[in-house]
Amino acid sequence: MGTGKLPRWQFLTRVGILLGLVLLVAGFMVRDIRAAAFVQTDYVALGLWIAGLVLAVGGVVVNYRMVLGLVAARRTGERVNFALVVLLVLALAGLLCYISTRRFARVDWTAIDAATGLRKHELHSQTENILRSLDADVEVTLLYFFTDIPALNQEIGYWLNTTRDMLEEFKARTGRITVQEIDWTLSESQDRYQRFLRLLDEDSLPGRCVVFATSESHQVVPYDKTMRRTRGGGWPDFTGEDAFATALVKLTEQEKVTVYALTGHGEKPLEAEQPALMPAPMGREATDTRSDPRYSLSRLVKELRNDNYEVKPLNLAIAGSVPEDCAALLIAGPTTPLTEAEIKALRTYFDDRNGGA
Repeated sequence: MGTGKLPRWQFLTRVGILLGLVLLVAGFMVRDIRAAAFVQTDYVALGLWIAGLVLAVGGVVVNYRMVLGLVAARRTGERVNFALVVLLVLALAGLLCYISTRRFARVDWTAIDAATGLRKHELHSQTENILRSLDADVEVTLLYFFTDIPALNQEIGYWLNTTRDMLEEFKARTGRITVQEIDWTLSESQDRYQRFLRLLDEDSLPGRCVVFATSESHQVVPYDKTMRRTRGGGWPDFTGEDAFATALVKLTEQEKVTVYALTGHGEKPLEAEQPALMPAPMGREATDTRSDPRYSLSRLVKELRNDNYEVKPLNLAIAGSVPEDCAALLIAGPTTPLTEAEIKALRTYFDDRNGGA
């Protein structure tokens, strides 16, 4: 190799080899560093890899004589030095990728909202406190489906991507949250969707919603609770953070409010498991009204439990008084009179203890 000045094209192609290696390393880093500034980091990483390969391979092809000279160098020191440089570059790239997967940063470069004072992906301090104080694992399931209407699909896509970004922000602040997605209209997702419904003990769920679930309970946030329509009829505003934070608070509250349902007087049952035939008008068949959800409290009980209430039956003839932890008493259509002792217990609860019903 001569010692004269290199032509400009040759100098640029050799610099291109180094730049190509840098871009390859940057591609791995961008893929691993989950930055909110990029909606799809995979596409950015792919672009960096392609550009890096083109520069590195192109530079090697153009400067093949230089590469052969380095490989075929006679002096041992040059070969050792070349090998050490390659190993150090690879080790540095691996170390950066390893660190980035465990000590990543999320950067939000969006404009600050004038109303809230926050950037698009910036969480409120109260939400961050809720996430950091989680003491139970929460599995978040994103349920959705698309339609045949292109304009509506654009709105659904916006909701889907914004919800994903928001949940990624949640995951970045706590290791207690995991996220899964189910497009329940796909044939390959039907079994998974039905297993999910059985796990939650639900007959159905809103077509588009976000479900927050622990091992004991769950909260459902429907699509319309996260998208606020404007008066002008334009693009809706995403309000998912407040709805998600509220769901997490309800889901992880330590103390549940207890509601007691009065029993023993023919009240509507809490569950529709034990039917009781009711008399039917002449000429009609007797209907099992007690097994029908319309004539039991099963739906109400399910909604209360989903809102973090605990529902218990109360037979005053046995208990003698309303329990101290009763936040409200549910009296659902008794068909037989209460005894004097039971009425006295109720008056004590309502008047002396300022109870609710």
